[in-house]
Amino acid sequence: MGKMFFTSLIITAIVISHLVDGRFDAVDPVVPCSLETCFDVSKCATSPKIYVYPIPSGQLKPTCNILSQEERFLYQACILYTLMSDGFQLTEDPAEACLLVPSLDATCSMNFCSDGDLNVLEAALHSLPYWNEGKNHIIFNYNNDWPNPGFDVGKAILVRVSMLNETYRPDFDVALPVTRPIFREPSPLVVHLGSLTSMETTEPAQLLQPIMRGRDLLLYFRGCAQRFGTPGMCEDRVNIFADHFPPPVDQPDVVILAICCGNHDGGLKTLSHCRGCYDNVRIENGQSVNCTAGWPDVSFDDGIRRAKFTFTPRGCGPLTYRMLEAIGAGSVPVLTGRGTFIPFAGEGHLGQLWRQCVIHTPEAQLPQLISSLRAMSDAEYHFRLLACAQIAALQSHSIQVTTKQTICIILFRIATLLKRQRNGELPVWLSTAGTALRGELGLPFETTTVPYSRVLIAQCSHVGVPLGHL
Repeated sequence: MGKMFFTSLIITAIVISHLVDGRFDAVDPVVPCSLETCFDVSKCATSPKIYVYPIPSGQLKPTCNILSQEERFLYQACILYTLMSDGFQLTEDPAEACLLVPSLDATCSMNFCSDGDLNVLEAALHSLPYWNEGKNHIIFNYNNDWPNPGFDVGKAILVRVSMLNETYRPDFDVALPVTRPIFREPSPLVVHLGSLTSMETTEPAQLLQPIMRGRDLLLYFRGCAQRFGTPGMCEDRVNIFADHFPPPVDQPDVVILAICCGNHDGGLKTLSHCRGCYDNVRIENGQSVNCTAGWPDVSFDDGIRRAKFTFTPRGCGPLTYRMLEAIGAGSVPVLTGRGTFIPFAGEGHLGQLWRQCVIHTPEAQLPQLISSLRAMSDAEYHFRLLACAQIAALQSHSIQVTTKQTICIILFRIATLLKRQRNGELPVWLSTAGTALRGELGLPFETTTVPYSRVLIAQCSHVGVPLGHL
């Protein structure tokens, strides 16, 4: 097992121990919203300007430099840095803003928010001078193990990892993949081939041949069956393995290695190979025994490089880091579990890439999973792998990229609504008439004007959201 995987297990244990009792299992109601009912689109008619609330002195400095501060503070720092330096049109006047972004950290990243923190955060949001019930505001939230953010977002657009069907507001909220500022880089080969797909006329099978070599495993998983924090918090993954993948799976090309993380002693339901285990160790006759010693020992790095498909069941929350890790290694992810939700909800070009890449399997169909994977045609497999490679080529593991994708998707929705209201006429900021000072875009030479439509379309196309297709 690699050093990175051990580190991940340790971080998982620390993170889950900070979860707030009573908030992780309750799906709080949300205000039903659409752009028509909870958003003032007239504020975006002439320009899509963004107002970032002033950052109080002594608080986080906007940066995406992973060496600058503790990782859990980098989420909001990188979001703000991206908005302020990557070519979006900014304003210091909230009255003329299309979108408003609070500078206070509402990410609760890595689930580091106490009950008191959540109460303070909610009060701080509601007391923002231009809050107006949250209208035209964007809230970024990364507490990926909870079914809801844990505080009232009102009419704000919620941008969140591990979104649930019960709380997601279509064409209003934005569902992100689970990632982190310090994340496993995708394979350069996968990125290269993914970037070629729009330019190449070569058949997918031929184009993808370099990353399909050596794929001798059909399905692979190596990760935690968690027993951390409050009892019952991580039941879903334990149930998935207990009900559908009893060890060992008697097929040499299927490796499902569920590591017994946390305390599996006591009366709670657990996996047969985890009974009496604590952090994957059981004491038998005075000796320490590895609880997964009877399973094929395929390291994580080796497994995702060799597997055609990587099993990515929900963890304590609906999504898992395994999805982007599999994509970056050139393996097609298989998502399953209660409440699971494909990132970007199939919306637009980017959402379609995710829907084409990820195999989303209901738990009820898991008994047929292995046979259906074996029966998949080469054409469908190549189609899915190609979409995954394109996602990797977009650098979709990057907080900077997902922040840009978020803004571009929201602007796409706004432009679509404005076009519909104006009988097919594009908003001025997507036409050749739209201009902006380079200084407004964080670019040098403040006196020079550029067609903002060109800047915005290029910016969004680069992250997989082609505004030019409106």
